Order: sequence, then structure tokens, then C-alpha cells
Amino acid sequence: MRAEFLANGELCPNCGTSDLRKLLVESHDDDVPVPFTVFACNGCHFAWQWPRPRTSDASKDYFEQEYEAEREGTYFGSDNRRKIAELEFGYVTSKVSGPGSLLDLGGGDGIFCEVAAQNGWTATCIDPALPAQRIADGNPRFVKGLPEGLSDSELFDVVTLWDVIEHVENPVQVLRSAVERLKPGGHLFVETGNFQSCGRIEAGADWWCYQSDHRWYFTPPVIESLMQSTDLESIDIHDRVLRPWWSADNASRLPGVHSVVTGSVRDPRALFQNIRRFREMKHCARTWPKWSNIEIFAMSGRLPG
Repeated sequence: MRAEFLANGELCPNCGTSDLRKLLVESHDDDVPVPFTVFACNGCHFAWQWPRPRTSDASKDYFEQEYEAEREGTYFGSDNRRKIAELEFGYVTSKVSGPGSLLDLGGGDGIFCEVAAQNGWTATCIDPALPAQRIADGNPRFVKGLPEGLSDSELFDVVTLWDVIEHVENPVQVLRSAVERLKPGGHLFVETGNFQSCGRIEAGADWWCYQSDHRWYFTPPVIESLMQSTDLESIDIHDRVLRPWWSADNASRLPGVHSVVTGSVRDPRALFQNIRRFREMKHCARTWPKWSNIEIFAMSGRLPG
């Protein structure tokens, strides 16, 4: 397994090719959008920020403020967070017979661990931006910090990385650390945005996943490869987005020829852009039919017992 991903504008950190394209985008997680550059690999379709618009310390401060604010109606609102956590927990229990022990790495405000504990699991949440009032022992246990702060002997039946791996400095090391916390036969769950989605192509530079704190943009094959390199087996991708507002019925679909023509009549200057986008979405749907309509994907893998 590679030691780390090294971001730059010359070589793909995942496959090493120099066949890259440069995308100019704006952040969706700043009050005033911040322009930044994303490099995308034409070989493996992995993408990353370069240079990075936000430092690690700024990321920690950002999440501390957002979890404290609990802006209802947003991702950070407690009601939305609980609904998301319930869907994520449902995915866990579809793969693992429980209750058992669970570690949520980068668990944010800890709501996922609350849901797990309420269902009989012994749950630990660890996050460097955990709200101060959350820090407590018991079940669930809330730890402010990094996994290195846990005892080396602590192993778990389940380790989760919900919307974490795209934020960290070294996703390879974080994934390795997560697997090292599994008991034999334990399961790892990873969730992140999907760069191989029609929704990303349709949105263009305005894709919601372009955020100052999203350093990496993964695809299911890249995550699967990383999980395989840690000796995980039975790797599987979930067939839905774990968000309460998502359904297969209203997932991003290919635009019809009529919509391409209509949009071009309203703005003739967009004709070639609309045609190109239509072709790219068609290629995406044909090439990755299993996940092209899933903008946020979740995958699971099992450590041999």
C-alpha cells in the first residue's frame, strides 16, 4: 500500500500518470465562495485540490464553529444529522450482525454514535473538532482528538469513516489506521463524494462537492483499490445515497435531447457546452452504470477473521 498521496499539479497521486486536466471551481462551504483549482486524472479519474485553499488548522476551526452553530436546514443541523446517521446505521446493520463495538473516526458531533448506542452498540466517537460539551466517557464515549489517543489494545467490530476521507491530509494513512482498529472479521465503512457521477458532470464547476475542505475527490474504483491494499475482502458499494432527501426516482438522469436544444435556444452561446456535457453524462452512465447516479457513495469491506 502506498505510504501517502502527494498532491501537486504534475502527477496523479493515485496512479502516477501525467495525463491531467485542470478545473477552475468555487467553494460551496464558505460564506463567500473561494475560487480554487482541482486537478483531475484522465486515467483513473481521481481528482484533488492544488494548491489547497484551506489549512488543516483552519479546517479544525471551521468544523468546531459549524458543529457549535448547528444551522438547521443544513448538513450541520441536528435534525438532518440524525436522519443521515439513521440511514448510515441502517447500512451498517445490513452488513453486520450486532450489537457489537463500533468506532466512528471523524465522527463530528457524535450523533451517529448516539444512534448506535441507542440500538445496543458500544460506540466511540473520536474527532479533533468534537464540541467541548460532548467530551465524556460512557456509552457513547466521546473523545476529542485523533485515533492515536486510543489505547493500542482497543479493537472494534466496526469502524466507520463517514464523509471523512476527502478532508484529511493523508487519506492512505487514515484508511490504514482505521483497518488497524478492526477485530479479525470486523467491517470498515467508508463514505465520500463520487467524482464518477453524472451529477458532477451536470453541475460543472458548480458541483456542491467542490468545497474548501474537500482536499480529495474519490471514485468507487479508487476506494476499492485502497481497501483491497489493506487486505479487506468482500468489498461492496451501496446502491443508494445515504441522505434523506435522495431517492432513485429523482437521482440525476441524462438530459434529453429536447432539454439540450431548449437550453441552447435560450442561450445560443451554451450550445457547444450543452452538447459536450450531454455526451460526457451519456458516457458516464454507460461506463459506470452501477454508480453513475450516486453522487455520494458508501462502501464496506471485511477484515478476514
